[in-house]
Amino acid sequence: MWTTFDRYLFSRYAYVLAVFFFATMGLYTVVDGFSELDHFQKLTGSTFDVLVRMIIYYVNQGFLIFDLVGPSLSVMSVMVVLALLLKNNEFYPMLAGGVPTYRVASPLIL
Repeated sequence: MWTTFDRYLFSRYAYVLAVFFFATMGLYTVVDGFSELDHFQKLTGSTFDVLVRMIIYYVNQGFLIFDLVGPSLSVMSVMVVLALLLKNNEFYPMLAGGVPTYRVASPLIL
């Protein structure tokens, strides 16, 4: 059973992971989109059709990108969440209140 503290840490982790993934996916989309734009334009005629085809293509590529960089983004997200706990002075009051260190890391490991 997760406590409020566990849900708080997991929500911060999920937020940081989503931000990292969308930043990575946005960078990939811009770089690959410029190089593959001619290919998309040859397949369809109107601008709307090109955009629809690009959206479908990059949504499907998003699953591949997440499969490739997901573990790295996950580890970086855990490190960022722990760094944010230290930066915002939330870590030391928890330790002073009797919360053991493994209890802080357990929601992030799961």
